[in-house]
Amino acid sequence: AEEGAAREAMEEACAKIEIEGLLACYSVPRISQVQLMYRARLLENEYIETASLGALAMLAGQHHRVDDARALAIAQYDAADNMTDTIAALAAIKDSDAPERHDLYARFEARWRDEPLVLDKWFALEATAQRDGTLERVKSLLAHPRFNARNPNRVRALVGAFALGNLARFHAADGAGYAFAADQVQALDATNPQLASMIAGAFSL
Repeated sequence: AEEGAAREAMEEACAKIEIEGLLACYSVPRISQVQLMYRARLLENEYIETASLGALAMLAGQHHRVDDARALAIAQYDAADNMTDTIAALAAIKDSDAPERHDLYARFEARWRDEPLVLDKWFALEATAQRDGTLERVKSLLAHPRFNARNPNRVRALVGAFALGNLARFHAADGAGYAFAADQVQALDATNPQLASMIAGAFSL
């Protein structure tokens, strides 16, 4: 699965796409993360199927259409009638510093704060954001009313997602990511050594 995901990401990154056509296709009513299937020509004149708002937003950004990418994510969030589309919208905008991003994440948290499995997705998205300040955001979420250090799923969603799923911020040159993860592993070791060991595995990546 990881190999397939990596291959798909590489194909999407290398795809040479007429962005206007892609955006036009996505704007058709009822086309969504679940429903979108778009033919994209590769540099090698082969084809792939793209069914990802995240990839679409990324490509729009590469074509200097950041506003379009952000608008797509917001529109999908507002129109979503299923969790797949909702999470896809949040994922597509998670690396942005725009005010709309903060508003969208606050709305999701307010709506789903009492649904543990859903809120875990929100914690994980916050922890894997590539934007500046993610580590400080993760630290602040340790004090979130719904964060419980004795809840393994919640710790995996926040601390584990940061250490194991956000390599850019975990391996930051200033070492802050290492220090944070080490402190968390040490604190966890007394109550959940298995989880502590899993998170410590990030130092081997």
